[in-house]
Amino acid sequence: MLKRILIIISRLLLFGSLLSCSDSISESKLPDPLIIEVFSKEYQWYFKFPGADNEFNTNDDIVKKNLIYLPSKTKIKFNIYSEDYIYAFSIPEIRLMEMAVPDKTHTLELGPLERGEIKFEAGSFCGFDHETLKGVFVVEKAKSFIKHLSLR
Repeated sequence: MLKRILIIISRLLLFGSLLSCSDSISESKLPDPLIIEVFSKEYQWYFKFPGADNEFNTNDDIVKKNLIYLPSKTKIKFNIYSEDYIYAFSIPEIRLMEMAVPDKTHTLELGPLERGEIKFEAGSFCGFDHETLKGVFVVEKAKSFIKHLSLR
């Protein structure tokens, strides 16, 4: 009986170490910095991630809006532009803002983020508060980020 218990414990320890290895493997596969295209169109923010080929503007790109998952402990580089009007992309909690302008790309870089939620929005030029230009970044472990991204 004691031998069985020891075998079960050793298997659980081995399984746990494999799980922790898979987290570090997932994190090591992420580019540093992780580049995300942020673009505005018709009063909405869109976030474009490269697909499996790690190239933008191909058939496997992943586009999300409003609720965006980001990996913790990873540098993020946003390439920001607009497809129609001029917008201001703002992350008030960390006091960052950049312009989204048609035919011009601006860059906004974030250092490694801790897990949690961070709100983003648009600065107001016209005096109206557009709800569709607000959203939340959910910063989580790399493994969870990859899972959410693959759900499309």
